[in-house]
Order: sequence, then C-alpha cells, then structure tokens
Amino acid sequence: MGAIDERMAAIQREVERRRFAGDDPELALKPRLAQAEIVALTLAAERAGTALTIGEVRYHPGADLAEAALNEAVAALRTWGFGAARARLDEAARRAVEPLTQQRATLFKALTRHVSAIIYVPLHEKLRLGLAELDEASRGLDLLPPAEIVHYRDEIDRLLALREAAAEGDPFLAAVWTLIRAQLAINAGQDEAALLWLLRLAAARRLGPEGGGAGYLVELIERARAQLLTTIAPLAEGEAAPAAPEAVRSRELFNAIVARLGVDLGRDLTQGLSRFALTEYVPTDLAPNGDQTLVAPRRAGKRG
Repeated sequence: MGAIDERMAAIQREVERRRFAGDDPELALKPRLAQAEIVALTLAAERAGTALTIGEVRYHPGADLAEAALNEAVAALRTWGFGAARARLDEAARRAVEPLTQQRATLFKALTRHVSAIIYVPLHEKLRLGLAELDEASRGLDLLPPAEIVHYRDEIDRLLALREAAAEGDPFLAAVWTLIRAQLAINAGQDEAALLWLLRLAAARRLGPEGGGAGYLVELIERARAQLLTTIAPLAEGEAAPAAPEAVRSRELFNAIVARLGVDLGRDLTQGLSRFALTEYVPTDLAPNGDQTLVAPRRAGKRG
C-alpha cells in the first residue's frame, strides 16, 4: 500500500500544480493501466476534488462527500457549532462540483457569520451584520430556489428580532441568550467561562444571597463566586492561599439556574434555547402532506 500512497500523493501534487497554473485538470482511467495505478488515480481524484474520466464518462468521486460535508455543516449550525460548521463548509466548497452545491455552501457561510454574530456579540454591542449584508451575500445565488433564500432571510430576521428583544431587557430571552453562551462554554470544556456567564445571569436575576434567598442554589452561587475569586485574585507577598472551596461543576449550576428561572418566569428555558436556533428549510414537496409545516413561519423583515 505504501507504493499506492506515494503514487497518489504524486498525482495530487501534479493536480495542484496544474491548478496553480490556471488549468482545470482531469484524471483519466485508460485501458491496460495497472491495478495499482487505477487505485492511485481514483483516490487522488477523490482527495483532490477533480474529475475522473473513463472513456466518454466524466465522474467526480468526491461529489457525494461535498453533500455530506454540507449536511454536517447545517447540523452543526443548528446547535451553534460555528467552528465545526465553518470547517465542513470549507470542505464542501473545496469538494463541490455541482454549481448548486457550491451556491448552497456560499449561502450557509453567510448564515454562519450572521448566526455567530447574533450569539457571540455581547447584547450591549451593536451588530455589524444585518439583513442588508445577507442580501448582498445572497446576490447571484440564482440556482437556489427563491423560497429557500426567502426562508433563511426570514430566519435571520427572526433571530435578529429575538436578540434585539433580549438586548432591550426581555427577561426570558435575555436569560436564554446567556444560557446559550454558558452552554457553548460547557461544550468547549471551558468551565470557568461557563461559570462566569452563569454568575452573570444569577446576578442579573438576584438569585444569590443579595436577593435574600437561601438554600441549594444560593450555596452553589456563593461557592462558584469563591471558586473564581481564588483563581483570579492575586495574593499579597507572603500571604497564604485561602482554602479552596468545594468545586462547583458548571453543568450543576446551569441546571439549578434553569430550574429556578423556570419557576420564576413560568416558562421552560430549556425549550427556549431552541428559539435561537436556525430552522432548516424544507422544500414543499418534501414536507409532510405536501405542505410547509416543517418550515418556520415567514415574516417580512425590515431589519438591515
């Protein structure tokens, strides 16, 4: 297999060299080629994202991988996995052969930028991306169904409206947005960052001792605050480090805050997280009973 790998790598380098020179190279399977050469050419075509010709037939062995990468990007974006979405979209764009797939990857790159900004830009800061920027990015995507473009434009408008309401003080939406930030930090293994977001929410809702309460949640909040202070507070020269408090797991504090706010606000915050998720477009002919029941309601947004 080492000889095949070496030959495949050599073919890939040649493809890239020809591309750099402005060529659009194809690899040909000709009669009487050695089996090892056939394998190397096929693998090189798939890895390099180039066409493989067999007589009059032109075949792209990596085309299905482009679709798979695009589907994985869409799934990652729905759960705010922006890094994974960008990586999969770059792969889809690199492997895509069909113009439709290329255009859809372009659209989702724009959607990823917008949703990422909606989630990551602090609520008190003004977004630099709006519908006007999405419209500009969508211009020229003439192979995509117009309904798909409209659907995602309305989805971004919906998410912008939710963020705007959270920034203006809607208690439920502000809590949900903050919990998403904490959830992403937990997913990334960043426990200190997650605790900071959760303590920020606890302070805003006066869930700690300053709110006059007591019990399990207040104890968790006090321990989490002490835990972070021991991490960031500098010690004076010669001062002994204080005893470290019992560690608070960010997931434990997350669940406790969600339970308490669910009671205080009378709404399910866990379900509320999904309101900030992008709803995927479903063509009419694929929706149940031929309707649009899986597609989010469309609104004529003016947010720019």
